[in-house]
Order: sequence, then C-alpha cells, then structure tokens
Amino acid sequence: MLKVIITLIITVIGAFSVRAEDMSIYEALVEVDATADNSALAREKAMTEANRKALYAVVNRISTADSTKILDELNDNQILNFVQEVSVISEKVIDTRYMASLRLTVSAPIIKAYLAEKNAPITILPETHILIIPILQNNETAAPLLWEEENRWYKVWRENSMESGQITIKPIPATENNKNLLIPDDAIQLNQLSLSALSKNNQNAQIYVAEAVLKQNVLFITLKSPTYGTIKTKTYDNDSNAFENAVQDIKVTIMEQLQQQALNHNNQQNQLTIIYNFNALKDWLEFRRILEAVPNVQKMDITSMSGRRAQVSLQYTGNSDELEKELRNKGFTLTDSGNFHTAERISNVNNEY
Repeated sequence: MLKVIITLIITVIGAFSVRAEDMSIYEALVEVDATADNSALAREKAMTEANRKALYAVVNRISTADSTKILDELNDNQILNFVQEVSVISEKVIDTRYMASLRLTVSAPIIKAYLAEKNAPITILPETHILIIPILQNNETAAPLLWEEENRWYKVWRENSMESGQITIKPIPATENNKNLLIPDDAIQLNQLSLSALSKNNQNAQIYVAEAVLKQNVLFITLKSPTYGTIKTKTYDNDSNAFENAVQDIKVTIMEQLQQQALNHNNQQNQLTIIYNFNALKDWLEFRRILEAVPNVQKMDITSMSGRRAQVSLQYTGNSDELEKELRNKGFTLTDSGNFHTAERISNVNNEY
C-alpha cells in the first residue's frame, strides 16, 4: 500500500502546492491514558492509540465522515507511516499507567495520496467559527434557560468546545453585549433579527441553536439554525453521559454539514469568458501560465487571438470571487463587463511567478 501512496505523492503535491494551505489542519491535540504490564509498554500502547486518534481527526477535517471508515483497514504499523511528528505537551507516569497530552502532525501529502487512492473526496474546509446557543428546559413547562448559572447544558458545551484545525465549535460567550442581544425565546423561535445581530457581534460566526428538554427519564435534543431550520432531533436516556453524548453527536452533524457544503461547492462547475489586452507577447504568456496554475480551473481554451488581444474560455469550480482573489494575488484584476470579464495587470506590482 505504501508504495502506491509514495507514487501518488508527487501528483498530489502538484495539485495542491499552488494554493497556500493552513497546515494546522494536519495537527491534532490528543489525550491518552493507557495501562499495561509496565510503564514502557503503557507508553507504547498510548502512542499507538494517539497515532490512530490523530489520523482519524485529520481525515474528519479534510474529507467526509464516511472516509474515516477506510482507516479501519489499516493496522497500527500502517497508521504510523502517516504520522510526521509527535510533540509531548505533558506526560505523567504512575507505576504501570501512562498519561499524556500530545500534539501530532499527520503528513499532508501521504494522507491526501491515500485518500486519492481510495477515491475518497478531499474537502479542505474554509476557516469557520460556529457558535452554539444551548437552551435548556428542565421539563416541558419550565422556563428556558440560557445565561443562567443552573444551565448545565451550557456548562457541558463549554467543557466540550471543539477546536479542530480551521474549525471551532463553542457555546456563545456570556458577554454583556450577547446577553443584551438575545433572550432564550428569540433563539427557540429562530428570530432572524436577533440572531443576525448576534452573529455580527461575534465576528460573523455561524449560529446554531441546540435545544435540550428533559422529560422524565428522557433527554430530547433539537439542533437548528436560522439558515437551515431544524437540522436534527434525537432522544437520549437521561443518564450521567446524556449531555456529553448529545454534544458529540451535534459536533459530528455540524462537521458533516460543513463537509457536504464544501463538496457541493467544489463540484459546482462554472464557465467564464475572459478578455485580456496585453502589450507584449511575454505578458500574454505570463498571464496564460497564471490561469493554468489556478487550482479551481478545470479547462482553459483560447477562443480568439488577434493582435494584442486574447479571449479565453475557462471552466472552473467554485465561484468567480475565488477566481478573482487568485488572480489578484498574482497581480491581475478581473472585472465583470457583462457577458465577459476583463483582465488587467495591476500597476506597480512586481509579479514574480
């Protein structure tokens, strides 16, 4: 398997090297606690567990939830091949027990190559901040709790916040500004005005409402958002782990939704006509090389060439804003002129390619 992976690395590097990528996506913070016949074996057992945890965490960020299933085929030695670096943040040994906080880095080229080999989609999620509004009703007729100290649903969310690469999922901060903007009923009713103001007050974070209602021995959870309405409902036995289990399920649901959005975005096909007026042939050759290197561009056809004017037809994924940003980073503007776009070099830019 690894020979196949290595042969794919060069291809994958070529496909992804143009776009700057946040490499923290491939880092994972892992807590381990293992016991064995002696401390050395306990440490070895913990490290094996940490390798697998880190790889699953990274794949959850860059692919779909289903893609983690293909990792089940890998044994511990194969998993080790994906781990690039391990840093010990803290560790403690007690007799035959080993406990540690670790930071592991997964090799980006190797994991991407493995996913490509298995025909698993790669969906690098954009930086996204999710804020959860945890509403609790201790029974069907009780007043909904949010900011109150006795809202244990909020406390569980605070203790189980998620920071995974470029994605953060955490409860809404209990600041005075947020309290002034939102009351529980506004969240339950998905009041667009209040939730929009709340989002703007928190750096345009995406807002989700997580309602928890206790009915005798059952915990009822509803996840919804002002954008998508009701997303998921689920019931849990009201035992000591009910709230923690609900938090984990909600985080998985949100991650799956973000991944699906990224897949849909990546698969969206668009076509664009670009006209570029150039002063010299070298200017045109440079512009053509830049277009060919844009990651989202699937196909480029030169439909017309006359004098110092070129007309190009592009097929690309995503939206034109991303294409404009890529070209701007290379020293060109892209202006919508109706049925076509006009490309121009930004003056006074030393464009090194």
